[in-house]
Amino acid sequence: MTTDPLPRPPALDYAARPGAGRRALRRARRWWPIGLVLAVGALGAVYGPGAWRNAQLMRVQSACASAVLTAAADRPIDADPTRARALCAARPDEYRLTGPKREVAMRTDPRWTALATALGLPSPATAACGRSTTYVGERFTPDGRRRIVVIEDVVGITLIEPDTLTRPPRVISTDAVALPDDQSLADGGNAGLYLELPLAMYWNPDLTIGPGAPDPADRSRMTVPIALGGTATGAFDYTLRDSDKVLLELRDAGGFDRRMAEARKAHRASRATPPGRE
Repeated sequence: MTTDPLPRPPALDYAARPGAGRRALRRARRWWPIGLVLAVGALGAVYGPGAWRNAQLMRVQSACASAVLTAAADRPIDADPTRARALCAARPDEYRLTGPKREVAMRTDPRWTALATALGLPSPATAACGRSTTYVGERFTPDGRRRIVVIEDVVGITLIEPDTLTRPPRVISTDAVALPDDQSLADGGNAGLYLELPLAMYWNPDLTIGPGAPDPADRSRMTVPIALGGTATGAFDYTLRDSDKVLLELRDAGGFDRRMAEARKAHRASRATPPGRE
């Protein structure tokens, strides 16, 4: 006796329905711009504020690195009280009165003010003591490292390491000055002159300082000319070292040190003489 074989299971049909692939492609084409917008929006929300801050920082850094002070008119220091007050009133974002009697108008370069603020440094434009921007620009150490150098008056030197692909700019030092033969600012001689020179216009209004300029023959050096009565008498030479210190040297070409000492002595004598007496 024979038995009927077990019934065969129905065959499964996995074939895609006609036109399904085309419909999926049409849906993908329709929705991918929305997905892209959502992805970009999410990335912008996470990284946008930081990227914007970095872009602003790069902009002000670039402005300082390429800054050029071409003439004394770019950054005058005016010791005439009337003109000084007028300058400060006309340009309060750049100028402020400073000194013992607050009669001298000092100017901070706005590019340096913007970079200092972006780096979290105290704003030089509102500093209690007067410092005028004497030099700002890009220089290189002898071994080839890039730096932004800012000189305020004579001895105020700030060094900044510019950004790289992996990190933002950083402040190396706000006191990078080095004097010859390991002098200190408390020493006599030229070291004392360096310290007093920013205030020298109070007792010698014929003094003119700066502006600083890069040395075209040496990318580690800068020069700030000095003059008395409109006559050049020398310069301050600055040399960026591998140690990230800036060597400051006086190049005296016209008896500047002697003439400044005489003017300083006469000023002190006049202050010691009571009014109305010889």
